[in-house]
Amino acid sequence: MAEIKSTAVVAYSNSSRTPLQALELATNTNINVPPPSAWLRGSFSPRMTFSKRSKTDPFDSIVTSNKYVDCVGAVDVITEAESVKELLKLPYNNDQPLSMMVHRVGRTLLLDKFDMYRNLSKSNMKCWDWIKEFMADAEQHGDNYEVTTSKNSPAILYREMVEEHMLSNFLIHSTEGLDDVDDDSLPEILDNDGGQLVPINGEVCVPDPLDGDIESSVSSSPSKGYANLWTFEDIQMLIGVDMPIFGCGKHPCVSLKLHDMKRPISVLTGLDYWLDQLMCNVPEVLMCYHINGIVQKYEIIKTEDLPNIPENLFSPDLVKDVAQNILSFLKGRATKEGHTYWLFREEGSDVVKLYDLTSLCAEYMNDKDANPFTLPVAILMYRVARNLMRRTSQKRTKRVANTVYRLLNNCLELLNRDKYPQVVGSVHYLLANLYLSYGSEGNPGVPKDDLSEDGTDEWACDESWQKATGGEASATVAMDLLMRTPPPHEPGETEKTLRRLPLPNCTNMDDCCKEALEHVYQGLECAEVWLKPTDDETEEEGDARVADPDTPIPLKYESLTKLGEAPQVLLPLAVRRPLGSGWQTDLTSLLLIRAATAYRLLADCSSSLGHLGRAVRQARNGLACVAAVLTIGDESAASKRNSAVVRALVPGLLANSGDALLQMAQLPISEHPRFQADMGSDAKVSFRDRVIIAKVERLLENSAASPSVVDGKDCAWAFPTALPERPYSILRLVERCYETALALTKRSSGRQVTQFQPTQSVVLDELTITRRLGNVKNMLGCAHIDIMKECVLRGELPDYALKMLEISEEDQKSPADAINAIVRRGVELLTGGLKLFRQAGDTSNEALLHSNCGQICRLHSHTVAQENAETQFSARERQLMLEAIDHYQRGLDCVDAKTVGKTWEVVASELASTFYTFAIQLQERPPLSSHSTEDVEKDIVEYMQRALRAYEMLESRFPDAKLAALALGRSFDIHYRLASLYHRSLRSKPDMAHRRAKQLRPLADFHYDKSVAAYEQMVRRWKDCRSVNQSLHFLRVQLERVAFSEMIMTAGSSSAQSPTVRCKPLRRSMRMLAKDCRTDLAFLSESLPSSAVIDSTGLDGEEDDSRQDSFQEVGRLCRMLLDRLQQTSKAIVQVYLQSSKNAKDNMELSQWKRMYSATLVQLSDTDSARKLVDTVAAVCDRVVATAGTLLDS
Repeated sequence: MAEIKSTAVVAYSNSSRTPLQALELATNTNINVPPPSAWLRGSFSPRMTFSKRSKTDPFDSIVTSNKYVDCVGAVDVITEAESVKELLKLPYNNDQPLSMMVHRVGRTLLLDKFDMYRNLSKSNMKCWDWIKEFMADAEQHGDNYEVTTSKNSPAILYREMVEEHMLSNFLIHSTEGLDDVDDDSLPEILDNDGGQLVPINGEVCVPDPLDGDIESSVSSSPSKGYANLWTFEDIQMLIGVDMPIFGCGKHPCVSLKLHDMKRPISVLTGLDYWLDQLMCNVPEVLMCYHINGIVQKYEIIKTEDLPNIPENLFSPDLVKDVAQNILSFLKGRATKEGHTYWLFREEGSDVVKLYDLTSLCAEYMNDKDANPFTLPVAILMYRVARNLMRRTSQKRTKRVANTVYRLLNNCLELLNRDKYPQVVGSVHYLLANLYLSYGSEGNPGVPKDDLSEDGTDEWACDESWQKATGGEASATVAMDLLMRTPPPHEPGETEKTLRRLPLPNCTNMDDCCKEALEHVYQGLECAEVWLKPTDDETEEEGDARVADPDTPIPLKYESLTKLGEAPQVLLPLAVRRPLGSGWQTDLTSLLLIRAATAYRLLADCSSSLGHLGRAVRQARNGLACVAAVLTIGDESAASKRNSAVVRALVPGLLANSGDALLQMAQLPISEHPRFQADMGSDAKVSFRDRVIIAKVERLLENSAASPSVVDGKDCAWAFPTALPERPYSILRLVERCYETALALTKRSSGRQVTQFQPTQSVVLDELTITRRLGNVKNMLGCAHIDIMKECVLRGELPDYALKMLEISEEDQKSPADAINAIVRRGVELLTGGLKLFRQAGDTSNEALLHSNCGQICRLHSHTVAQENAETQFSARERQLMLEAIDHYQRGLDCVDAKTVGKTWEVVASELASTFYTFAIQLQERPPLSSHSTEDVEKDIVEYMQRALRAYEMLESRFPDAKLAALALGRSFDIHYRLASLYHRSLRSKPDMAHRRAKQLRPLADFHYDKSVAAYEQMVRRWKDCRSVNQSLHFLRVQLERVAFSEMIMTAGSSSAQSPTVRCKPLRRSMRMLAKDCRTDLAFLSESLPSSAVIDSTGLDGEEDDSRQDSFQEVGRLCRMLLDRLQQTSKAIVQVYLQSSKNAKDNMELSQWKRMYSATLVQLSDTDSARKLVDTVAAVCDRVVATAGTLLDS
């Protein structure tokens, strides 16, 4: 015989389940009467129960399941001990009939004994009439469902009564004189780990309209002992037991059994004892033998020895096989959740039958609520689904979504909405929660198959137990099959797990929200059912008659406790239809909260999909739901909770409208009409939305409230039905939306009002709204910047600017006043955005807004110069430029190039450009009337140097970017301007030996060289950066370098020097003119058209340079270049002629003469620009070819 695997732990109990202390009674103790002290003691310990539970109730398993809801679905069977023993005794008890009711919830089977005689033979049991009719019709077809008393004759009943009385006296004798021992001093026998159910706080995660009533009803239902989690082989069961456990001397954990020595222990009795021991995990039986109530002796029997007692031999393996086979039979046939099944075996029959009474007896029921099991089972399924949702409310709702949906959908199929509107409405509320949770977890259409997460009910994640609804209404199994050993599990064989399917009609978040709204609509319909009078009430009103004084008023008598109405203890009071409608308010509020959440999510989806008008309308619908919840609320705790939740949703709804309007403001005005069609009240909306909003409006009309008023503030302006004409006005409306949302968010002080993930996800925090408000203020400020840019380009203020920016008439007295108003308001907006981003800790956007503030100050400086037509740089311009520089520098202080490279790049380039522009303005329009020349030059050099350092830093940090090309181009120009400045100052010094002249000479030479080096580096690294203007500018620089070299040579030359030394500066000049300019001359030849008119598109995109001016500039530089080539080569020849000659000098002289001859070319005034360039380029080529190595020395 194989060892039977069996463990049992106490599922949960408020009192300790440690063994009671007991004494072995002395021989000849009379247990027919209780001890004398029992009359004074009253009764023994309330922890000890000993009834045989012979009178079972067909609702016991439902009562147990409601007390241990978390076990439903996690175990295979929930039942009472007597029901299990009756099933497992089938092979040894062929004389007794079997009658049990079976229900399925999830993968758990609920089993209860159904006493046919007690329930069906009494005329007052009206709730079972449909079964009687079914049995009567079945008997006509040959089936026998005889209602018997199980052969319990009066003699047998009397004997059982005497034995129970004797057992009571025996237990009282055994515990007499012993007080309850402290639990901590007793050995730990029963393991409670893992069996305790952790209460779930559902007030904030998934509020339940039925929660309080159901919990109070369940806690007040009568208790029949305690429940054990019993694992028998691979079968897990929650068993209701009442067997007391004792500690007796050297045996700390035993059960006390009383047996008459005149009768042997039968197989059924031994099997009964053995199953009791296994279900309670008790290792020993202390058997007390008596004769006619006189104690004879005690005997200790180990649990594993009970099957081997000679007079009651039975096979544990057979019991195990029966348990596994009967469970397999029931799970394979009782597949429909919520249906009532009847497991029946006739007396002496070898066939066990299973009937689906819900399907077979449909014609015998007046309505589907005639079955007394329907409502309790539906309530149980509801509670199981609710607990699953609460357990997964914060994580992985998809893992149990299909199971929850199946339970709730089956619950709806069982219940009549008109009779139980509160329960049906609550089911729709949970379904709305389910769809919202399902949609908020990423892609709703792709459920994940990972089942390894801790804390999740595996039975709810693995749907292999779920089979398609259908199957036969009846099934039979022979006893021979139940007693047969099931086939062994083959090694390596694994059960195939079905892939979990997504919820129906859910492919994305939009679909989930719409399904949630469908259930909100159905739930609101249930709440309104309560207001409709029932047929009975209508009849009572119609039959109202005036009382007759001669006729006594009949008083209807009803028993306080009706037989067969046990399921009513499981129902909330509101389900039994009392007066009052508190549940209706709570249910309506919860449904509207979910509707507001769904509309909030739908508005997000619509915005992301570009349906902007629809997003505004959906946000408006959400606000109407919020207003309704606040209107119908009272001072109850539930109403305060609901009000806090919906108030937290208002900022998000305002932000929804603001987001949609913000996107509309960025689109062309021509596209606005298609959005307005979806925003208005005449837009095409679904029937569902029309009904929900109509119900909301009726609720508000009863309180004379408006759907757009929240806490006394009208928010209709935030959800317009028509768009303003100008985008700037739309942005101002968006700004107001965000400002109101931010104020409401600050009022909540960051309190978390709900833990329901979908609702919590749409509650905007202060940081998010702060950033959005800062962004829209920046956009409004950028609108002012754009107007200022156009004003600079046009030289005057555009006509539409004042109307677009909503400038008041007081600020339009003059163009200067209008510009000042535009700048002032733009700076205010940008400064407001700066404060918001600073509060949010968003340093990147803070730096960008500092950059925008600097930009508007720069533009204002340009308009001041244009307005006053100043020939000198004014003090106002200087002030504005310094303010711009300050903003840029503060922007750079906010970010770091390593962490926010792009932002730092933008601000740094703007700062460098400001330095550059400031220095150029000072150089081109020096303020000599208010500053000395030395001070002006000092300022020019200072800001040129600062711009140069900024551009060099940009070029070093972004060497591969186009910004580096710009930086090198600006460095080329800055070095040239500095060199030109020093060159001009040097010319003003007649004495080259002056100390200042000695300082200026190397500076000018240094910057000329750096200028050329920067240009050559730029065109070498980025060939596409070379342009016509850049090439012309390079030729200009080279000509100035030549002039500077000639000036230095003239001042420092001496006739005593050799020709080679005296000609060194001139040779350098020839190299710069002839050799260094060849590449740019070739580029100009390729870029310029052959015609005399130069195409302006080739001039670096600068449209302001006219074609004729460009042609004249090319011609002027070509003539200057050719002239300098002639004059420099001529000067070199003259130096050689004036000096003493040797053979080498004569050879070089002849080469210079040939080069001079090559430069003697006449340029015509009628030649085109390209011909001029080609002519000069040819001269340079001949000079270089003739010179050989002379230009390299």
